[in-house]
Amino acid sequence: MIIVEHSPSKHEKQGEIETVLDHLKSAQREIFIQQEQFKKERENFVKQINESQRVLNETIANHQNETQSLQRAIERQDQILTEQKKKYEEATRNYQDELQRTRREAVESQRIYDILVEDRKATQEQIRAAQEANNLLQAKMFELASRPPPEPGGGDCVIL
Repeated sequence: MIIVEHSPSKHEKQGEIETVLDHLKSAQREIFIQQEQFKKERENFVKQINESQRVLNETIANHQNETQSLQRAIERQDQILTEQKKKYEEATRNYQDELQRTRREAVESQRIYDILVEDRKATQEQIRAAQEANNLLQAKMFELASRPPPEPGGGDCVIL
């Protein structure tokens, strides 16, 4: 005769079930904890990504602003350079005009000077000739004044 006890096997099975349930509950808690930790890490990563994106957007905006500012500065420098080039060209033209005018005036002044020198030479020649004529006249007058007066009734007439 075989006697089979069912109770202890149920008891063992119940213990196994409880152990499996404990493991399941423990595994569920572990999964829940890991899910919560994953959610926190995910939120942290999302925050980091958002912060990185914000910094990147800010950096891009700053870079664009700097690029635009540099572009405006380059355009302004080009404008200033163009204005300075125009002023330089105008100053050069004015200088060339003034130089040409001064050269013409110098040529005209030299021409007038040459005329005056010739006039002076001619005037000096006239003065010298007049002086010579004056000297001759004075010598003649002195000679005449040095002569004795003509005798009365001599009939000599002197015409000068």
